[in-house]
Amino acid sequence: EERAISITLAMLQDRIPGSFTTVAPRSGTIRLVSLPDAAIEERQRIEIDGSGLSASEYLVSVSSEAVLDERSFLDSALGANIFAVTLDRGNLSAGETARLIVVRRGAGQ
Repeated sequence: EERAISITLAMLQDRIPGSFTTVAPRSGTIRLVSLPDAAIEERQRIEIDGSGLSASEYLVSVSSEAVLDERSFLDSALGANIFAVTLDRGNLSAGETARLIVVRRGAGQ
């Protein structure tokens, strides 16, 4: 858990340590059945050397006012073996964007 917290904070603060390997993010918009008004785009993806963990930062935008719940993002569309999910904000107005960090067990997911 502590490792997931430190990874999440590093990504939210845009301070990626040298021990993290940057991987090309997936292109295109992701849609979740549980959040039909949300468009999700992967901004960056990293693998944490020697830990068996990987993480992605997504930008979540909504077309109408929404209250987002982190549990809604426990979806295989965002990768297998999700270990932790963190949103930087949960209340969004139409056109606003939130940052979502997803930490997974296993690299390359």
